[in-house]
Amino acid sequence: MSSPETGKKLAGDRCAPEPPGTKMTTARVLTRLTSRNNPRLLPPRVRPSPSRERRVYSCAFCRTHAAYHDDIISKAFQGRHGRAFLMNEVCNVTLGVHEERLLMTGMHTVRDVFCSGCGSLMGWQYVRAHDASQRYKEGKFIVEKAMVLHEGGW
Repeated sequence: MSSPETGKKLAGDRCAPEPPGTKMTTARVLTRLTSRNNPRLLPPRVRPSPSRERRVYSCAFCRTHAAYHDDIISKAFQGRHGRAFLMNEVCNVTLGVHEERLLMTGMHTVRDVFCSGCGSLMGWQYVRAHDASQRYKEGKFIVEKAMVLHEGGW
């Protein structure tokens, strides 16, 4: 960034340096200030809202928080009761025993995922995929859409 008084280039400046002795126009100064992501200069629709809560998925039966919307990898999965989410992490759950299960994408070793509040079945965790093309699912969780509610900041 250039100093308006000296025209010298400062660290992080993406603009071309001005020739010595030239003054920066007001438009040039505003462009540079907004490029630094100063929240006071951003338009209102872009400003982050400090009061906004994180979007949460909760158990549909007892409303125990189970996962954050930010942890969704894909919404294009199928569960036992319809649509499901593939997620990086879940919380407030207990895991069942390992079992071999034949799913639509082949044989997998999975563990059922139960709500820690009420014990309802929410989905499963992929422990091991037998097919090499499905290995990206290992350690990830399937949470069925029918078993969760939206809460906070939606």
